[in-house]
Amino acid sequence: MKTVHLDKDLKLFYVEATSFPAGVKEAFLKLEHMLPTRKGRRFFGIYQEREKGITYKAAVLEQFENEAAQYNCAYFLIEKGSYVTESIEDWQTKIECIEETFNALFKVENVHAQSSSIEYYKSLNELVCMVKLND
Repeated sequence: MKTVHLDKDLKLFYVEATSFPAGVKEAFLKLEHMLPTRKGRRFFGIYQEREKGITYKAAVLEQFENEAAQYNCAYFLIEKGSYVTESIEDWQTKIECIEETFNALFKVENVHAQSSSIEYYKSLNELVCMVKLND
């Protein structure tokens, strides 16, 4: 595990999965089909447990101001600050490791208890799991 610091907020737009985990792949496919290209894009998954249940957002970093409006999508903000992270190599064959990794991250001292579980798809091979720390 390591700690990374985001110097600025990351403004994403997203497609919400209709269910979790079954609807996750479909949400990413829908998001990807909206974009003219995947090249150079930074994709994220946002998992949240709330009173009304689990939500999952397939998200991409906005490349220009108001890009989300072009695709009729809502925004999600990853706030600047410190995050505890753990990478999973070859993540597509280790899907079960994602939940285990987040469970371990939430046990780290000084973790923000209400943080979303953030997946940063760094490459087709590497997934970075992130949880916000209290600043």
